Amino acid sequence: MIKLLEGKITDATNIEDNCNLFRLNFTQNTAIMTFSIDESEVTNTNLDYCRNKIEEILEDSNSIIYNGHIVFILTTSNQNTLKDSTTKNLKNTLRIMLCMQA
Repeated sequence: MIKLLEGKITDATNIEDNCNLFRLNFTQNTAIMTFSIDESEVTNTNLDYCRNKIEEILEDSNSIIYNGHIVFILTTSNQNTLKDSTTKNLKNTLRIMLCMQA
């Protein structure tokens, strides 16, 4: 997925193969969400933990930690990528993660 993000794969067949590998279907609704979480501002956690907690909420997604960011690729078959309840849960989870104390 890193090579896709960096544009290092340019051959159409290789791009399609990589998209299939990560279950990416661009004929459906696709969204990319990037989270920039400064690990020095979040105590008792790290990017892997944050990614795992967010993955619990964004069930139909693929994610990677890339250049200090957590990148999620979401693919859905309906027009609304995220349900209101998912958005609310995501906001609450991020608020809790960013307010953790030592």
